[in-house]
Amino acid sequence: MLYMEKNMHDFDEEYVPGVLKKHNPAKWISLGAAAAMAIGIAAACIVRAPEIYPYAEPTPAPTAAPTPTPTAIPTAEPTPNVGAIVPAASATPDAQYVATAIMVDGKCIGVLASREAAEEVLDEAVAGFELQINLPGNMDSYITNDVELIDAADNADAAAMETVTYEAMLALLTGEDTPIEVETTLSERHTEIVVHETATEKDDTLIKGTRVVSNYGTDGESRTVVTTKYINGVQQGKSQSETFEISKRVDALIREGTIKADSHAEPGKREGAKGPDAGELSFIRPTKSGEITENFGQLKGIMHLGLDFAAAEGDEVYAAEAGTVVCVMERGGYGLVVEIAHEGGFLTRYANLGEVKVSLGDAVNKGDTIALAGSSGNAAKAKLHFELRHNGTAYNPRNYLK
Repeated sequence: MLYMEKNMHDFDEEYVPGVLKKHNPAKWISLGAAAAMAIGIAAACIVRAPEIYPYAEPTPAPTAAPTPTPTAIPTAEPTPNVGAIVPAASATPDAQYVATAIMVDGKCIGVLASREAAEEVLDEAVAGFELQINLPGNMDSYITNDVELIDAADNADAAAMETVTYEAMLALLTGEDTPIEVETTLSERHTEIVVHETATEKDDTLIKGTRVVSNYGTDGESRTVVTTKYINGVQQGKSQSETFEISKRVDALIREGTIKADSHAEPGKREGAKGPDAGELSFIRPTKSGEITENFGQLKGIMHLGLDFAAAEGDEVYAAEAGTVVCVMERGGYGLVVEIAHEGGFLTRYANLGEVKVSLGDAVNKGDTIALAGSSGNAAKAKLHFELRHNGTAYNPRNYLK
């Protein structure tokens, strides 16, 4: 009864065991305000949760993805239509995987599972016949028949046939009763060196025992092509050959002197026949000093075909007349040589040089520096060997120098 009585007090009182205490209104107001603020903050956090905590955004409910339409995979052999997906009407099968008939001269000789297999078996058959020949050289092969590859469904005979294996078709194409004819041309090339010959002729302007090379011989080269025809690896008739000239042979020409040697010949003696008239040409001495140390003609039992001029190593050598440089080379006993062609068939030769100042094909004027004197070739010391020729024949330069 006492508890009930205590609870019957006004609501502004609070019961505490042993104490009857009045409630404070201001306290309740403060508690209410705090509760309201807490509720507001919680609501704001809920609204802004996606911004503050991105991963707090709820995941949308999964939806069923559309099932992709399966595509039928082409196969070499037809498959039962159980559960197969029918392709769209516009779709066309890959030609490589369509049953293919090999037509030879309009007749179907067999059906393979794909066009690719049909092409490969024909190529391998041709290669097989080439392998039977087994000879070195270049081979060019082709099937002489009219061969065509078509879809088996487009030909009544082919449509009624069953496909055969690659190996079975290859055996048919390469066997004794093959329906195809493979023609092979074997080409063999042989290159040969044609050795030049050496001819000699007598020259009554040269001393006996003197040999002058007019032409230096060069070997030629020829090529022979041998062709042989084969049908299905079997030779047909005899081989045919044809020879082609790659480079022409040039024979050497040597002139041999016939004049009896005079062991008593003296330097300074004017020997040699008078050459043709030089016309308007006027040849000058090719060196500064102009001193002649060896003359044209017989010299100690041999024929000296020019004049030797005294010179020091490095002295300038001049063009005796205007012309075109036609030779710059090392030439045996002559050493380093320059030759200049002039009008009317005349030519001057400058030998035993130390250095050349012109090039092949250069046009030079009379008195131009063309080289420096030296001791190349068979020269024991520096000098200039000078020759004057007309159409290849050497004449005494003394008869032309001014």
